[in-house]
Amino acid sequence: MANDPFLEGALKEWGPIDAVTVWLTGTHVARPHHVTVRSAGVSSDAEHRLFVQNTGYELADRVLRPGGWLQVCDRGETPTTGALVEDVLAAHRDQASVTSLVVQGLEHRPYEQSDGVGMVVSLGTSGRLPERPERSFVAVRSEKR
Repeated sequence: MANDPFLEGALKEWGPIDAVTVWLTGTHVARPHHVTVRSAGVSSDAEHRLFVQNTGYELADRVLRPGGWLQVCDRGETPTTGALVEDVLAAHRDQASVTSLVVQGLEHRPYEQSDGVGMVVSLGTSGRLPERPERSFVAVRSEKR
């Protein structure tokens, strides 16, 4: 999405769009060698996640119909308390602040590690890094106004 010069035009041709999803923006060790990533100054997995998600918020703002939905899903600590839920929502409200999207809430379900690449926990807006977090898929939904 962050490096497809034809995506936005295609979505606008089909649009306005009802929903956009940004799903699991994980990355790999070749990330630092990509010209778009380098030119954006991205130097870590956490910055890469924000780079892609922010691109998703901005793209959704341009292609969604009013009342349309953006869903951003990532793996992270299970938001088991009000403070953890607020930490996730505050981060997404910040990402949405440059758009007409309004964060509406989140849902989550347990994440179970397979034999594939392990999950890396990124710091939330609170800066708190849990010792051994219970992990989930966490999906935040926002509505286009």
